[in-house]
Amino acid sequence: MKSFLLESKVCSVLITSEDRVLKELILIDDAPESIIKYKKLSCSLGEFPLSEVVMDLQDYFSGKVTDLDFDCDFGGYTPLEQKILNVVKGIPYGMTLTYEGVAEIIGNKNLRRAVGRTVAKNRYPLIVPCHRVLGKGGRLTGFSAGGGVKLKAALLKHENAL
Repeated sequence: MKSFLLESKVCSVLITSEDRVLKELILIDDAPESIIKYKKLSCSLGEFPLSEVVMDLQDYFSGKVTDLDFDCDFGGYTPLEQKILNVVKGIPYGMTLTYEGVAEIIGNKNLRRAVGRTVAKNRYPLIVPCHRVLGKGGRLTGFSAGGGVKLKAALLKHENAL
């Protein structure tokens, strides 16, 4: 298992891979103690096997790339959770959906809480852009990444979605 810490003005991301397979992205608040903790886990870019992921994320944070389209391993998720994650993965850059809107797309608007639980355990934020899922009326609610709702707002602002 190899990890690389990418720092940006919006947030930092720990990118983890195993055998050239993307395992997870961890969005990190920029508190110095968080950065120090994750820097200890990070290898150099030259040692990291998925440099294309790092480069695309750098381009995303600099505004050059809007579409992060990498394969995600949804193993360990239920079939319903996989459906939810695939809908969220399809939310375009600069756009948002509500939890209920995602639930309607999968066929049952009453599953909005299941949508919330699923995006809370998303291993691929930014690629499966759970920050683009909002509460009723477009409210910024819940974000399990470091930095919480404040980071969610920063990502949406970065994408001109706020």
